[in-house]
Amino acid sequence: MDPEIILFDEPTSALDPTMVGEVLSVMKRLAAEGLTMMIVTHEMQFARDVSTRIFYMEGGVIYEDGTPEEIFEHPKKEGTRVFVRQLKTLELKLSSADYDFISMSEELRQFGEGYYLSRRRTENLRLIFEEIIAQNLVPDGKPEYPILVSVEYGQKDNRLEMRLTWDGLQYDPMEEGDELSRKLARAVIKEYRYDCEGGKNLLVFELL
Repeated sequence: MDPEIILFDEPTSALDPTMVGEVLSVMKRLAAEGLTMMIVTHEMQFARDVSTRIFYMEGGVIYEDGTPEEIFEHPKKEGTRVFVRQLKTLELKLSSADYDFISMSEELRQFGEGYYLSRRRTENLRLIFEEIIAQNLVPDGKPEYPILVSVEYGQKDNRLEMRLTWDGLQYDPMEEGDELSRKLARAVIKEYRYDCEGGKNLLVFELL
């Protein structure tokens, strides 16, 4: 046999774990020899190592394609970013100042427990929510509703982020907010960044 191309459909999916490495090794050797292969796989590190072009499929169509570096390091689309970083997400929406604080705080707790975050990291999420949103954004009355809260946990890199977005005048609660709230928040974050462009505010926290 001297094929021009070989098609693989999840070649490691039904294998004993001890066999996966052997099969991937053979496929890497074939790739190094210049054989063209099209591979459907969830083995992302393998795909990154041997591919020259990657197609990310979602909803039965090609959602994004590019080089391994483009797809894994600089994806253009949100769905690709979520997939390659193995992100777990939670979205909360505050539609008015009469939002249900207890319910939303409980959703944060359930998110942390559901993805086996440490108790400390789960409480850090709730602290940022309370000190920055409940104690500063809402009482100051500066944001235009809704205030959107997005939590992202990357299982691959163990990175935990909380993003806050809202419309309105430029206002950074980490610089202009209550002093005690700012101090408490800084104690549980690695870093944060704030941007405001065209009346759209973005505040991103990376949590410890």
